[in-house]
Amino acid sequence: MFKSFEKQVLTAKNLAIDRALHAMGQKAVAGVQKRMEKGYFPTKKKDGTVSPAIRETSALIGSIQYEIYPQEKSVVIGTNIEYATQVHEGTRKIKGRPYLKDGIDENMDKIKKVCEVEVKRTIT
Repeated sequence: MFKSFEKQVLTAKNLAIDRALHAMGQKAVAGVQKRMEKGYFPTKKKDGTVSPAIRETSALIGSIQYEIYPQEKSVVIGTNIEYATQVHEGTRKIKGRPYLKDGIDENMDKIKKVCEVEVKRTIT
């Protein structure tokens, strides 16, 4: 007699994907925030201090978040702060600081590794 474990295998696979996406999102957010702290070039702040970090009020760095889309097997990293695009891309007066792109690119190996670890941990 043959007993199918297809349902259990699919459940484990979906759980592994979900956990991996969350782990990747968390790692990506941490990488972007770290890149923002590191900064790009010295910038004079409202209080007169000079710092390379992308931080005036901490609102932008604190707003970085992720959302998972299990059906598409994807993670989206972003922010809901209105001026985020101007900081990232720059304006006519301010040079862009591509913290999202750079933060993810600089941490891609770590993001991939955490995905691999989560999938293996869940399946084994």
